[in-house]
Amino acid sequence: MVSDIVIFRTSFLNVPENYFKCKNIHIFSVRLVFSIFVEIFFAFQPNIFVNFLAHIALSGENPEVIMGNFCGDYIKGKLDSEKNSVWPDHFLRGVRLHRFIDNFTDTDRALREMIREIAVFYGRAAPVAADVCFDHFLAVNFRRFYDADLRHYVSSFYRLADKYSYLIPPDMHPLASALVENDWLFKYREWETVERTLTSMSRRYSF
Repeated sequence: MVSDIVIFRTSFLNVPENYFKCKNIHIFSVRLVFSIFVEIFFAFQPNIFVNFLAHIALSGENPEVIMGNFCGDYIKGKLDSEKNSVWPDHFLRGVRLHRFIDNFTDTDRALREMIREIAVFYGRAAPVAADVCFDHFLAVNFRRFYDADLRHYVSSFYRLADKYSYLIPPDMHPLASALVENDWLFKYREWETVERTLTSMSRRYSF
C-alpha cells in the first residue's frame, strides 16, 4: 500500500514541466481559481471534496474499508471512543487507513518539497492544489497503477456507495450525492473539470 503511494508520488513529480503548456492550460487562470478558493479551504473542513479517488483506490477490496477511507474526513475524534463505537470494525479500519494516507502525504519529504515549490504560485492553497492534482493525474494514468478501466472502476464505486450509503455520515450526504451526480471521480481526468469544480465551490461558499 505504501509502495503504491510512493509510485504514484514519483509519477506525479516526474510530470514534464511543459505539461500545462501542452494542455493549453492558462497558468494565470489556474492561479486565480486557487487564490479565490484559498480562504474557503481554510475556513471550512480541509479536503472537502478533493483526493477521493486516491483514497478509494488505495482501500483494497473490502467494501466497508473502502467506505471508511471515503468518509474518513467526516469521522472525528478517537476511533475507540464511545461515539465512534457505532461504526463497524472494517469501516473504522478504513478511517484509520485514511488518516495514515493523510499523515504520509503530510510528512513525506518529497511531497512537502513539492508543496513548498507550488506554494510560490498558490500560497496557502498549495496543499489543496496538490490534492486536486493527485486525483487528476491518477485519473489520467489509472491503467498504469490498476488493472481496471477508470470508467468501470468509478461506476463500481458509485454502486458500492449507494449500497452502503447507511455508512455515510449525515453531514457528508450532500457531498456524496453531488460527487455521484456530477461524476467527479471520472471527470477529474479532465483538467477543465478540476477548474470548474474549484470555481463552483468558491461561488457556493462565497462570503
